[in-house]
Amino acid sequence: MFIVTERRGTPCELGRAHGREYRHGIHRLMHEYLQAHAHHQGADLLKRFRKASEALHREKMGSLFDHLHEEMVGISEGSGADLDMTVVFNLMGWPILWAHARPTHYLKNFPYGPGVRIETAVPADHCSSVGARDSDHGPLVGGNLDDSAPSYRLEITRPDKGYAHVDLGRLGMAGSSRCLNEAGLAVGVSSVWPVCDDWTRIDAPGALNFDLVIRAIIQQCATVKEVLDLIKEWPTQVNLVLADASGDVARVEMSVVGQWVTRPKGDWIVATNHYASPKSQKALAKLGIGWDRSEQPDGAGRTLERYQRYEALLPAPGKKLTVRKLQRILADHDGWPFSICNPASTSTMAFCREKRFLVADKAPCANPFQEVRL
Repeated sequence: MFIVTERRGTPCELGRAHGREYRHGIHRLMHEYLQAHAHHQGADLLKRFRKASEALHREKMGSLFDHLHEEMVGISEGSGADLDMTVVFNLMGWPILWAHARPTHYLKNFPYGPGVRIETAVPADHCSSVGARDSDHGPLVGGNLDDSAPSYRLEITRPDKGYAHVDLGRLGMAGSSRCLNEAGLAVGVSSVWPVCDDWTRIDAPGALNFDLVIRAIIQQCATVKEVLDLIKEWPTQVNLVLADASGDVARVEMSVVGQWVTRPKGDWIVATNHYASPKSQKALAKLGIGWDRSEQPDGAGRTLERYQRYEALLPAPGKKLTVRKLQRILADHDGWPFSICNPASTSTMAFCREKRFLVADKAPCANPFQEVRL
């Protein structure tokens, strides 16, 4: 069960409130992950990474990143964490940092900023998202995340500029993960880490941290169309599932070499941890980029199986998705422990018209959902 916190004010005030509230958890995460990454990569590379990545974020996100950077300053002030560590932690993003605890393969020379290529482990992700145009409670986004408290926080944010929102996000980050705003826009997320034998031949500027991308989306946008207009030039590695109060739904497959938007053929669309659309697979295949990890011993390649399981369980055309049905799907154990529901899953459901956000900490098969209303 999460403790719901609420903050309001300028970016720096939001950051200070977050830093004070989650001080101990922030110090734990930053020390654990950045120490491991510095040991693996070297402190000098992290310094060069920060300079290059910060420049990329400013170039692509403009003043939106300036506001997020102000919030990072507030997080540092509120928590007492070193500012440089706080910024690097936010720019790098949790998948890279978490990867060293459970790697499945390594990306060599991955473009993580202009002139900065790194070798990094890739995590065994099991995230998933479903977007529905309609249900017995209207448009929604639901799904499962890999992790749970104490690494996440459930927070209502009321910024001085932009939309109020509730989100489930990482401690110490100005970014967001699963979220819903007061305009009725909902976002689901699944990370994607593609395989390429030689990244040095791929012409890519680098990758934005998708947590920061999602935060900009949820604070600035009211509709799916506004999101697509905002992020069309933003490179990162993620699948987003979007829904708004009008019933508009889309899956956006974002990579460092392109983006591919898919609308539902029926009432719903799914994303797991690979690029599923034919157009994205065709474009990436031309570059020699794939995603298949089926030979890995921890089962990270089960992303395709989970995707197919969702398709088998979701309603047939003409039948409306119910919230009870979605809860059963999110608790499905087929293929355990690499199933839709696994021991570390945190489930969320965001209802666009009702402005309700539901969260079940840890396995949704055994734990109740708690509700937050905007």
